[in-house]
Amino acid sequence: MDISEKGIDLIKKWEGCKLESYQDQKGIWTIGIGSIDNVVPDMKITLEEAIMRLKTHCSGMVIELNKYIKAPLNQNQFDAVCSLAYNIGVNGFRNSTCLKKINERDFDGAAHAILMWDKIKVGGKMIYNQGLHNRRLDEQMLFLS
Repeated sequence: MDISEKGIDLIKKWEGCKLESYQDQKGIWTIGIGSIDNVVPDMKITLEEAIMRLKTHCSGMVIELNKYIKAPLNQNQFDAVCSLAYNIGVNGFRNSTCLKKINERDFDGAAHAILMWDKIKVGGKMIYNQGLHNRRLDEQMLFLS
């Protein structure tokens, strides 16, 4: 499968777009639409470059996701999983309860497991984050549609 424009739009909605590099909540240098690849302080890009970075990252991510997902998904389910994996990383998704439930064809369980990713690590502790929870609800709703 491939990510659709609906999936790309969901990622754009939650990642936002900043054309100058900044440090995210974890202190990771980020630019564009949540891109962390080859980002340095004081870096600037255009909107076109931000979109290209997003699509390039998604292309590689989709190849990896298709290796791990063994059960058939509809387009909305796949788009929701892509948004989740874009945010938590392919390795995070690969080791997730969400993927385990998908591959068991327990789609309700997979939808519920999406909500497990609503925390960020701060000072060595996992802290609930309302913004991440809201994103996960959006992804869950798309997954279930």
